[in-house]
Amino acid sequence: MPKRRANGEGNIRKRKDGRWEGRYTVGHDPETGKAIIKNVLGKTQAEVKEKLKKAIDHVIYAVAVSGSNQQMLGMYLECMDGKLNFVGLDGHRIAWDCIDYEGEFQIIVPRAAMENVKKMDFEGDVSIYHDGNGALFKSEEYEVYTRIIQGEYFKYKKMFMSGEMFTIIDRRVLMEAINRARLCGSAEDKAPVIMDMSGDTIGLTYRSTMADFHEEIPVIEPFEKDLKIAFDPRLMMDSLKAFECDTVTLELTSAKQPALIKADDSDMTALVLPVNFKEA
Repeated sequence: MPKRRANGEGNIRKRKDGRWEGRYTVGHDPETGKAIIKNVLGKTQAEVKEKLKKAIDHVIYAVAVSGSNQQMLGMYLECMDGKLNFVGLDGHRIAWDCIDYEGEFQIIVPRAAMENVKKMDFEGDVSIYHDGNGALFKSEEYEVYTRIIQGEYFKYKKMFMSGEMFTIIDRRVLMEAINRARLCGSAEDKAPVIMDMSGDTIGLTYRSTMADFHEEIPVIEPFEKDLKIAFDPRLMMDSLKAFECDTVTLELTSAKQPALIKADDSDMTALVLPVNFKEA
């Protein structure tokens, strides 16, 4: 649980082997009344808080809220080669972002804990300490301690395959068109948004029991071949909202393979699975 650190509740020291060790109280034994002490170990480097918060915000929407697969209920933090990767997926979409960070570790942190880290008003840099059972996000003013989810995470990098065709599009223009289509239906509608990609436009169609919506959207980079593909409009909107850049690159291969969305100003990447649709 996030808290301002109280005197005597924790300390951090550098060990002789070069690793940092954090020791802190997580509660008291109900029978003896003695403090329960936890410790975490890891080679870490402080990181600017805003970069950390942005990376979390870019990914957390894709972390599953519920379900039986425990690994999907957490955000994967993988630190290697000078990069800290943040990954979330729920079986329908994947989000991936990274920041510069020195260290080497892989942990799965529950979604609720990452929400708390994002909300904290950290002062200065944030360091991450970890062991096989828990992780500690620490700044000068605050600490967030959390358990970690056990098990091996998904081979996410293999899922991000480059598409055979691509375009560049104004992110807000696409979002506004999808939103207009959704407003024509009802909250109960399960209709997909169909994108007919050809030349320098995307023909966006949304057909439900209440509406038959169609709009032509211009693209910045023309398509080299034609493709018609459909998506759950809510999942596509969530993915596009997580980006901050004005334009994004869409990479696609077929109506059965995921769409890859890439930021034009950062390493942020998202993947959205398509859905089946019937031709009119």
